[in-house]
Amino acid sequence: MNLSTVRTYSNLAACTLDMSSSSYRDDSQIVLRDTNSGDKLELEGITNAVLRGAVLRYVSYMAYRKDDASAREFIQKLSDELAQKQEEVKA
Repeated sequence: MNLSTVRTYSNLAACTLDMSSSSYRDDSQIVLRDTNSGDKLELEGITNAVLRGAVLRYVSYMAYRKDDASAREFIQKLSDELAQKQEEVKA
């Protein structure tokens, strides 16, 4: 990282978060966009392994919310999506 200052963004309830990964390079991107103002923060040049690791850690943290119905619903939806994608990759 070339930035040594910590920047905190708050009140992001009205935002979208997109994560994408290149199929041709070891390169991923995260884009956080404020849906009210259209302002956005782009993080480029993240390796695919770093992005995948973050997703796995997030899913792992969901285990601490086992009493939260929305967390269980998210894990089930994610599981269903992964099973579907796994079948598509096999085909």
